[in-house]
This record gives sequence, structure tokens and C-alpha cells, in this order.
Amino acid sequence: MAVKDVNGPGSVAKRALSRSKRSVAVLPRRAKRAVARRAERTRSPTPLADIEKLKAACGWPEDGFEARLLAAADAASPEGCTGQIGARGVAEYLAAPADGKLVSASSLLALQGVVGTSLAVTDAGLAPWQRQLASLADRSPWGTKTGTVTGEVMRRYVSNVLQSNWSGPAEDGGTVLVSDQREAALLSAIANLTGEQDPLRMGGEPAASHPVMQKYARICFDATLHIPVYVSYVMSPADIALRAQAEADGVVPPLQRTNNFRHDPDEPASSHPSDFLHSNLERGHRKDAHDSPNLEAMAESFLMDNMSPQTMASNSFGWQDIEIGTNELCQALEARMTIATGAVFLDASGKPAAPSTFIGASQVAVPTHDWKVVKAELPDGTVKMYAYLYPNRTDIPTRFPELEGFLQSARVSTAKLEELTGLHFFTELPPAHGAALKADATPAITFPEPQRWRRALRLWPHQPGPGAA
Repeated sequence: MAVKDVNGPGSVAKRALSRSKRSVAVLPRRAKRAVARRAERTRSPTPLADIEKLKAACGWPEDGFEARLLAAADAASPEGCTGQIGARGVAEYLAAPADGKLVSASSLLALQGVVGTSLAVTDAGLAPWQRQLASLADRSPWGTKTGTVTGEVMRRYVSNVLQSNWSGPAEDGGTVLVSDQREAALLSAIANLTGEQDPLRMGGEPAASHPVMQKYARICFDATLHIPVYVSYVMSPADIALRAQAEADGVVPPLQRTNNFRHDPDEPASSHPSDFLHSNLERGHRKDAHDSPNLEAMAESFLMDNMSPQTMASNSFGWQDIEIGTNELCQALEARMTIATGAVFLDASGKPAAPSTFIGASQVAVPTHDWKVVKAELPDGTVKMYAYLYPNRTDIPTRFPELEGFLQSARVSTAKLEELTGLHFFTELPPAHGAALKADATPAITFPEPQRWRRALRLWPHQPGPGAA
């Protein structure tokens, strides 16, 4: 599915550039936090893993970008080249990469905003890695080779970096762009081995489940039911903005659904597309394909361990509004989102029950309800949280206003979702703050220019008027 922009071609990219300029004030705070974390790290040791063992356990090749990232983060650590690294060390490196060899989507977009209309590559306000990337932009085919980089040159350089990394992080020695979504999944894979705190891992995972560490998501998979308990991932405004900018600049084609549904050879218990034949059920994404930052992520989203049986009415009406509305809300709020989505089995009274319907040769369990919970971190530090419990039925309304009412009735508190699933969401939050967020089933969420975001407006229809503060 291509990114849809109701304001015409290029308007998403224009808002992205405006957003990157607003990020200028945020970037120094991020750099200071990275320095503070490094200082804290010298006082409180963090669990580390041997880099060679880490690469072997995760299946990361010696010539892959992951090996380069681990080596760069190790070299940039306070101890320097110990041969060991943890998730925190990699996160600190990507927040302020001293050598500028690998860069996160958020950092690259912020740098584009720092440059503005024009900036000397030796500007004292730039960090060393920023100077290096600005210098590369100046020496690129679009640069002036004068030691000053313009906003247009920086934009073309940034779009070209995304083009080079369109099929995933580059492994050819060029500038490696690590999407925020890829970074979160990679840090989750490291934390899975070091035991560090992992925002993608929910508490209370069933004993019968096991983790599947994909490149762009973490899956808690139930091999007996052949469906995920949940899939978690990060969606960021920077990933969306860079993709939209590159598409508007014509360096990459609009990202389309591949519809290449296929069994995951790395997860033997995942279902097969043939399991869904003649079932009148659809292969429903847990991690939405629409949320993919590049071609590699799009292709991965069609692996069958990311699927759960859904009725056509559920998948196409309402649930799609929740998916696309969440994507739009990420852009409208400029919020980094951590998303977990899965399925649950309930009886007629709404209590947890054993699955009763199965399809295909694999005997794939058919859930009674799908759910999604979102933690949204806004630029000012505010955290919002919301959740949906959506019936997997055939009699779902297909027209408004009935569908709008159905969507509103499907919103639940995160605490209620925890009660029904047995999971504990976002345990990294301070307990009191997390409990307050989870208890609120109808948090107040407002966003500017709501007419821009048709699907988000369906989820949150009560927006202030044009003259409201």
C-alpha cells in the first residue's frame, strides 16, 4: 500500500522538512542525554555480550552492517574496543555516532533540519559526525565543494542515502542508514541475549511461547496455535518522513504491498498460505505492511508468523482504520510509537477461553478478537497510551456512522487488555505513571489540522475547532 497524502504529492515531504527544522532544538538535548548515559555507564556496569558470540547467535554475517555497527559502537564506548557490547551501548552510538559511519533515521532527519538553508561544514555548533556527513553532502555530485552545504544539497544527499539503503541497511561501505524501526528490533535482539531492558518485550509471556527476532519486529510466537501471541515494533515520524521525502524526490518508487505471503523457514511452526484456502478467512497482518520504512521491511511483513486469521469484514473495515489511523497519528503528533498487536480467545461472556476453531493442515487457531496497544512518546516528553479490542466477526458495520460507533466501542483501557491477555505492557515505564496511563480507556488526544488526517480523525473525532488553542 502506498503512502496516501490527502494534500497532494510532496506535501508529506514538505511537512517532514518543517518537522526536521523543529528537531534542531531537540537534537542538543538528545546529545546531552547520550553523554549523560555514557557517564552513568561508567558508574553502573551494563550487561554486555561478546560480539563474536552475539553475531553467531543472531546469525549476523561478518560482512553485514550489523557487524560494522557492533564494532563501531564498541570502539566508541568509554572502555574502547573491548570486544563486548550491549543494547545500551549500541543505542548510545546511534544517538551520536562519533565516526558518522552509521546513522539513525531520527539523527539524519534532525541534521537536515540543522543545516536549514545553508551551513558551513566546519560550523562549531555541529558534532563531529554531523560535520562528516555535511562534508560528504558538500562533496557529493550535488554539492558545491566549497565547504558550505545548502539545504537543497543536504536534502538530495539525504534522499540518496535512503535510496542506497532502500532494500535494507547498505553493506557496501557507504553511509549506512539504520531506520528507527530496524534499530529497535536490533536492540531487542541484543537485549534478548544480554538480559537488558527491552521496550519491545512485554511481561507475562506465556510459557509455551518463544521469541522470533525479525529484522523489523519482535514476535512472541505460539507454536501450538501457529499464530503470534503478539508482534511488537517501533514506528517513528522520522522513518515515515524520510520515506515520503525520497518518494517525492523520485529517487525511490512509492512503496507498494508485495502480497508475497510465505511460510517463514526460520520458524517451522509458522502457518502456510495454503492453510487459509477455502476458510473464508484472510491472512491478517499483526505488524501492518503500511508501517514499513523500506522494501526489506515490507517483504518481511508478509511472512506467515506475522499473520493471524481474520474475517474479511474485520480486516477490511475498522481494523484497517485502526492501523492507518495509528500511522497518521504518528505523523500528526510527531510521536515515536511502540506498538504491540496480537490476538486473544474469549467466550460469549468476554472471559478468556481456549480456542475452538482451527483451519488448514497446520490447524491454525482462529482468535475471537484482535487487539492493539500503542505507547506514543511526543516531542515534549508527554506519553500517551491507547488500546483496542476488536471482534473478529463477519457482522461488523461497513458504513459510517455505524462503523465510527463500533470503533469507539472497541477502545478499551490497556489495563483491561492486560487482564484479558495476561501480558504486562511497557514495563519500562515508572510503575505509577504506567498504571495511570493504562487505566485510562479514553485518553485525550488532539492534533493540529485534523482535516489532513482522515483515518486518525475517525479514531479521535472530537478535535478542537480551527480557532482553538
